[in-house]
Amino acid sequence: MRWNPEDSRGSALVMAMFALVLLSGMGVALLFLSRNESKMSQANLRLRKAFYLAESGLEDARTTLFLLNGEGPFSDDLATAAGPDGVMDFDPENLTGVYDGNGNVTGFAGFGDDVPLRAMTSLATAESPGWYAAFLTNDAIDVDPVVDTNERVMITAVGVGAHRSLEIVQAIVRPYQYVPSVPAAAVTMLGPLPSYDNGNSVAQSHTGNDCGVPGGAFAPIIGTIGSAASGQVEGDMNRPDTFSSGPLPFEGGDTIGDLTDPTDPIVADAGHGTIDPVWEDCEALKEMMLNLALNADYYCNPDLASCSLPSTSAADDVIFIDGDLTTTPHASFTGILAITGKLTYKGNTDWDGVILVIGEGIIERNGGGSSQPSGSVIIAAIDPTPDGPNADKSDWCTTPPDGFSSARYYTTGGGNSEVEWCTGNVDAANSTRSYRVVEFLQR
Repeated sequence: MRWNPEDSRGSALVMAMFALVLLSGMGVALLFLSRNESKMSQANLRLRKAFYLAESGLEDARTTLFLLNGEGPFSDDLATAAGPDGVMDFDPENLTGVYDGNGNVTGFAGFGDDVPLRAMTSLATAESPGWYAAFLTNDAIDVDPVVDTNERVMITAVGVGAHRSLEIVQAIVRPYQYVPSVPAAAVTMLGPLPSYDNGNSVAQSHTGNDCGVPGGAFAPIIGTIGSAASGQVEGDMNRPDTFSSGPLPFEGGDTIGDLTDPTDPIVADAGHGTIDPVWEDCEALKEMMLNLALNADYYCNPDLASCSLPSTSAADDVIFIDGDLTTTPHASFTGILAITGKLTYKGNTDWDGVILVIGEGIIERNGGGSSQPSGSVIIAAIDPTPDGPNADKSDWCTTPPDGFSSARYYTTGGGNSEVEWCTGNVDAANSTRSYRVVEFLQR
């Protein structure tokens, strides 16, 4: 058999046509895929914008609630949110946008007569329309929708963008303070076997009566962690007859309480409950001190300059001394005083508020006078190698087993100095700074 070239005429054209059809199909498929990806990208971008709008509504509502409520309870805000009928109708599952003929939001529906915490707010521009609103409800732990029992509420914010894109976010918020719940004691000595010496002056006065007023609320004068620590302080105590707290028999050694034991007589009778566990968490105390340093109204590092207290302070100012401090006589201050080194306070230095000596954990009361720390004093030795300011605090909380060493409090010199527990001064110093988000959900 012989091959005849004329038999293959036109095959190249067929192959070319086939290749052209194949490439055209692939091109159409790629174009279709590209358009779909572009549409999906645009849809995703619109949803992302709606999410950011919802987050903006959440932050706006959180600020609004704080400005309206401050340190007050949330129940009145929940009652307002429930509307005229007093029933909380809001349910995020029923929340929808109401649109005009151009696709712009004119409002929201699905919440009955409830009153929004933040009514519909526009962030729209010609290129990127957007709106948000926010609503207040109680958190799921509380049984009654309009009665808050745990200082926690929920904010739900909705964001709406172009092409009816809608996102909903929710957050549970609570009041935020720089210092956690302050222990109910005039002086709290954290850690094992603290060293306590209140001197021999017969003129001293130590009281756990609230702001020095007998017959009302009271607390231990010295609060400790564990019964062994309480026994150590009682054994160290001089002049126990200068200690009094609440009704008899809480005087002398009986005014020392183990703040971790709800059956301790003075802890049980005072009725404040046991200490917040955060005070037994060394890393939490370290984080608290670092946060106070960042937010201090007055900060001083003795390695860089001579440190003294400012001439005046507001009721909730934060004064942070990153090292040792010796106060000058005849001084009166308010707020939170945080010290990482040793505090030596002179005879006539008064302080209304909270004193935190956390780090080296040593307080010396020196010289005569009538000084009166009124509020709460908390001491913790969590710096195992105190050698002056340590910017990163990297060696804090490294002492086995839990980071705490023995705190020290001692008095040298006479005078009629007084130490008292005072909730009014504590609350004024440790004010609510904002509402912090403790849980977050994107629906």
